[in-house]
Amino acid sequence: VKAMFDLSEQFATDSCFRGCPFINVTVQDPRPEGPMHVLVRRHKVWIREKFRDIAAKAGHKKPDVTAQQLLALLDGSSMEAFIQGDTETIRASKHAALFLLNA
Repeated sequence: VKAMFDLSEQFATDSCFRGCPFINVTVQDPRPEGPMHVLVRRHKVWIREKFRDIAAKAGHKKPDVTAQQLLALLDGSSMEAFIQGDTETIRASKHAALFLLNA
């Protein structure tokens, strides 16, 4: 989980960064059944599954819920980093995610 947030923070320091590229792709196509939405959903499912596995190994009783919370922190912090123009939100969300995993 830490590595995902670290990578997101690294991406956010690039001058071309515009938030989560997967979210941005879906905004370009208003059709939820469109091919880009399908691709992005698959990617987000993959990340959620990784987070779920980590949460289960950490002993969470509801690893699916924890995985969704972690993904929301990751996605939200990425977009907020773009809006704010700095990576503080990603760092703060990483700390929240690690706290959540240790709860």
